[in-house]
Amino acid sequence: MPAGSGAGLFVDLAQHLAMSLSISVLVVEDSPEDAELMVTELRRSGFVPQWRRVDREEPFLAALRDSPDVVLADFNMPQFGALRLLELLKSQQSETPVIVVSGSVGEEVAVEMIRRGATDYLLKDRLARLGPAVRHALTQRQLREQSRAATEALRASEKRLAEAQRIARVGSWDWELATNQLIWSAGLFALFELDPTTFTPSLDSFRTLVHPQDWPRLDAVATAHVQTGAPFDCEHRVRLPSGRELIVRAAAQRELDAHGKVVRVRGIAQDITAERQLEDQRRQSQKLEAIGRLAGGVAHDFNNLLTVILGYSELALGQLEPEGSAEQILEVRQHVDAIRDAGRRAAALTKQLLAFSRQQVLEPKVLDLNEIVARMEAMLRRLIGEDIILTSVLEPQLSPVRVDPSQLEQVILNLAVNARDAMPGGGRLVLETGMVEVREIRKTLHGEIQPGHYVRLSVCDSGAGMSPEVQARIFEPFFTTKSPGHGTGLGLATVYGVVTQSDGWISVASALGSGTRFDVHLPATGVPPHSAAERLGGDGQMAGRETILLVEDEEAVRVLTRAALERLGYRVLEAEDGETAARLANDHSGQLDLLITDVVMPGISGRQLAEKLLIARPELKVLFVSGYTEDAVVRHGIADRSTNFLQKPFNLSILGMKVREILDGGSG
Repeated sequence: MPAGSGAGLFVDLAQHLAMSLSISVLVVEDSPEDAELMVTELRRSGFVPQWRRVDREEPFLAALRDSPDVVLADFNMPQFGALRLLELLKSQQSETPVIVVSGSVGEEVAVEMIRRGATDYLLKDRLARLGPAVRHALTQRQLREQSRAATEALRASEKRLAEAQRIARVGSWDWELATNQLIWSAGLFALFELDPTTFTPSLDSFRTLVHPQDWPRLDAVATAHVQTGAPFDCEHRVRLPSGRELIVRAAAQRELDAHGKVVRVRGIAQDITAERQLEDQRRQSQKLEAIGRLAGGVAHDFNNLLTVILGYSELALGQLEPEGSAEQILEVRQHVDAIRDAGRRAAALTKQLLAFSRQQVLEPKVLDLNEIVARMEAMLRRLIGEDIILTSVLEPQLSPVRVDPSQLEQVILNLAVNARDAMPGGGRLVLETGMVEVREIRKTLHGEIQPGHYVRLSVCDSGAGMSPEVQARIFEPFFTTKSPGHGTGLGLATVYGVVTQSDGWISVASALGSGTRFDVHLPATGVPPHSAAERLGGDGQMAGRETILLVEDEEAVRVLTRAALERLGYRVLEAEDGETAARLANDHSGQLDLLITDVVMPGISGRQLAEKLLIARPELKVLFVSGYTEDAVVRHGIADRSTNFLQKPFNLSILGMKVREILDGGSG
């Protein structure tokens, strides 16, 4: 039977707790020598214990008022035992963890102690487990304290539920070596969801429950324990009759007869599936962060190239003169159009990479979600095809949201495409908006949800649905159920990144054959939404005659940007770095109206250059430009300094509109 220690749960927190942690320990033990051995073992494990020993009920209750961090209790003493101690703790409503240390203990007694609230148990001749057991107990207690946020009545009901769950998640077993018989407690039948009247436990029948890949390790641990007394400490997977899979931890000890022969092995099995899932989520989060850093580094150089591709294609399209034949002009335009379209698709892919890694610089605006959905309906109908019926159910009393409009449209588009692919034979797609109120902090697999009012966007389809295994991975980057060449695996990862970066959350409900529902929640705001004209930049007039100082270390981007600005009528002074720009500004005797500067440059950064120039020219307006992602921009102090920021790659019309907006009244 498998075994394993809880000391590995929440590894980082446990390691932190183990680093020379000063703890208060109440030792309930009638033997001073045994108490000293326990304290010595705690010191050896890295603790600095402040301890006190008692052996009767009255001193125990008095010492309990000092709120010790942990209680180490002998199971059976002449005047006071562990079971009575657990009853007193329950009557005092104390959550102090109790670890029972005993010379010997049977399976029924061990299960009874856990049922009554003991955190762990171990034998006195196995005190090496004491340090890990205390770390595990303290970790669990700290996590419980951090998550307590409900009312007293709710806490009482949750405590009863937790008690039932703890009983269901623990069971004991005996392995009689002489007869090779396996004996289970009722708790183990409940843990494995088996009927004791129809299932007979044996090594062979138990083998059918254990995952085949885990048997070699389990056999090796059991053999070593029986033959040499090595710790029976193992984790393994169990497949339940329902198809669900558990991760089981078991701790076991062998019993010897008077001649030193092993006669039986006794142990306890515990369901630790939830704990291991949390560890997997933490590792997945670390992988996402690593991929995000990679995406951010690639995006900087890629964005510079895309700016040049998109910019020159626009200039070429604007300068085509009708000198050749109509066919020649059309052919040239088609070629340049193809270049521009390829650049736009590449730019969209870069935004997807940055979105799922949550590193792109968003430009949030206060929007009416209903307006966005209504405006996209016509495009979505063309996208999903005539065999899918699209319906919108919009809440008329919907609060505005503050979100990047282009990224919100990307969220809707990706969810719609995902739904379309789930309905190859046609079906129904419903877009629904509504309001949701969260009254208290909620904990989900992806983090905490803060109390407040949220605007909900639901995207529901009548498609094939998803299995629980697929649902668990749908937000992973590059995970796709589509065949090779038919999906990047970035669509839902992009959605998750945008929603999370906008301080919202997303949930999914699905079942095979019953369709899928995605619910996107964004924080509601009371600020009136911007009009469509404001989002589009007014009347679109971009020309001007002002003087602009352009600073860009990437030559191709600098030359392109200068050509575009001069084409609009601006006078442009250009510099390849901050030092050159500072000299140009100092030598220029005329008016300088606008500084357009890259954020991250060798030597003087864009922020440092702007601060330096604003001392002599306080009327100077500033536009920061960068192909780096949010982390780099924030490190250079731009996010807190100015809203005038343009993310590469940009097209020339957006550049012209942004420049005109700033010169006509935007902040500098």
